[in-house]
Amino acid sequence: MQDPPISFRELLHPLPAEEFFDKIYRKMAVHVPGHPQKFGHLFSWSEFNRLLNMSKLWSDHTMKMVLDGCDVDAKEFCRPGTTREGNQVMRVDARRATELLRRGATIILDLVETLAPGAASVAASLESVTGAVANGNVYCSWSQHQGFKSHYDTTDVFALHIEGQKTWRLYEGRAHQPVALPGFEFSSFPPEHHAQAKGAILKEVVMTPGDLLYIPRGQYHDALASSGASLHLSFGITRATGHDFLGILMRSLPDDPLFRESLPHFDNVSEHEAHLKRIADRLHGIITQAETSTLMREHQRERSFRDCFSDFALPGRADLELYRVRWLRANLVRENDEWLLRTPSAQAKLSDPESEIAKWALSRDYFNAQCLVETFSDRDPNFVAVILGKLVRLGLLEKL
Repeated sequence: MQDPPISFRELLHPLPAEEFFDKIYRKMAVHVPGHPQKFGHLFSWSEFNRLLNMSKLWSDHTMKMVLDGCDVDAKEFCRPGTTREGNQVMRVDARRATELLRRGATIILDLVETLAPGAASVAASLESVTGAVANGNVYCSWSQHQGFKSHYDTTDVFALHIEGQKTWRLYEGRAHQPVALPGFEFSSFPPEHHAQAKGAILKEVVMTPGDLLYIPRGQYHDALASSGASLHLSFGITRATGHDFLGILMRSLPDDPLFRESLPHFDNVSEHEAHLKRIADRLHGIITQAETSTLMREHQRERSFRDCFSDFALPGRADLELYRVRWLRANLVRENDEWLLRTPSAQAKLSDPESEIAKWALSRDYFNAQCLVETFSDRDPNFVAVILGKLVRLGLLEKL
């Protein structure tokens, strides 16, 4: 496994990651200008075309087209066909899609986070640092033809501008804690509601290659390409909510007889209230158990890390040892001729050789143990393994 193409700190540079989490994340949008080549190694027109030409990947479920703010009916750019598995779907018709592109339609490829190496590395870094699920889409737009109208997303958005130029408008309005459920997502409300709820324009941002834009979930925004063609990657970050927690909890409740017991007759008010009080007390006892928190944290962890990390490195057939750097705020400093590693949970003295490996790990969001061994090939592999174990015990690293 090669080094990840980009880390979270590199994505945000020159904005410090600590400042991002302290002052911006989940609170406000931010535009981070970057040099034109910043994201060039992650994605390009050639990579976009490579994906498009993998024709059996795309159907009306995985590709969308939007023209001047309106969704294009799938029948206008698809035809009946089959997937690789032989299932009947509406497959993308290249000729029809190209005609719509000539008319200025925006094309969106959904869920590309595991299909292109650069997009996969960004998604993995975002998941490592935020502890949430990252889904990636690609947007190709044309000058003066708007894709989506002003809207809000139920995810936090990280937009990486790849090619061309695009003007984003951010509005004052922000939906309160939206989620992908009826009654809370954008499509649940009529246009009149959104016209009023989005409010006035807060700022306009002109995005050029290398720029990053972060938008917290719920904030209204829209975008319009201002060059001949524009290409950007957009990653939606979905965090677990209390609703998700209750869904996980519901799976185990039937094991307790109280939750299988019938409710009293609705005419018997006092008995009904007493029974619900017993349920509430039992729920409180379950929710406040340490085991319940452990169960939910493990669910969040598994949900976040199940898709975007490499599992194969053929011709090698050994299980890959992949590690995540747990503490973005870990600090390695030199004090009184010794190295001190500080994390929110521990502090330890490190020798010079140990500090070199710790410094290398801290420059990444995740890494493969074999890559670590190859980087420090001048050291005894057993010595490197011992230090790796020490960094895990200190809580700096977590084995995935």
